[in-house]
Amino acid sequence: MKKLIAAFFLMALISCSRQEEKPAAYSMTEFMDIVSINGGSFSPDETKILFNSRETGIFNAVEIDL
Repeated sequence: MKKLIAAFFLMALISCSRQEEKPAAYSMTEFMDIVSINGGSFSPDETKILFNSRETGIFNAVEIDL
């Protein structure tokens, strides 16, 4: 029984000593250069879909025929 308890505490100690990985660091230019697409609304007759995007750096509404 003592060996089991000692093994449990040893495993707990080993698992707590792991170092966490740091998240990737991005520059402000890389962060602001992401493409944002939002929306996704269907027209009343469901033949078109409307969404908005800032892909060009300017807010645009885009309509696509389905």
